[in-house]
Amino acid sequence: MQELLTSEQVEQYLRQAHIISEYQQLGMRRMEHAWVCWRILTPDEANQAARTPGTGVCLIVNPITGVVISHGSSMHPLTWGEMYDQSIRTGEPMPAGGQIYPHRWRLNIQRAREDQTEIEYLVTAESLTEPPEPSTELRLIVNRESQQIQTTGNTNPELISRATNAVQGANRQTETWPGYLTIEY
Repeated sequence: MQELLTSEQVEQYLRQAHIISEYQQLGMRRMEHAWVCWRILTPDEANQAARTPGTGVCLIVNPITGVVISHGSSMHPLTWGEMYDQSIRTGEPMPAGGQIYPHRWRLNIQRAREDQTEIEYLVTAESLTEPPEPSTELRLIVNRESQQIQTTGNTNPELISRATNAVQGANRQTETWPGYLTIEY
């Protein structure tokens, strides 16, 4: 990856990664070890944000690796940037936030069984990192009537949450249970 030296390069990178849309405007500042980005809100969004905590998002972009970390609005974006710089200098982990790009996992979600009361999905998680982490599987069982989910196999909460949200989201959009889905996160 080419180092992100300018704010224009960072903005283009975020748009190409589909992290921001072409219509979103960003505020941005170069820190010692990262670019800190935040959405510039419309007046209506700013009014809503004043009434609803947690509506803003801060993005930390490592200009060398291209890793993008997302943080909530609990602190000023430049505070997150200062904390990121400090974590790089000291080697300590960054408190809170999560990597959103490049994607680390691909989930293949395949309907394995279906009857009148439930639908069972086989979820296979493939690592997209180098070196790769071990692949893993779980079964997601959806009760048709209650929409309750049971799982067997891997107990990683993020994996379960992503797979569940994908299946339930597809069901809400099409009003049918999907046969096959692939998502990356």
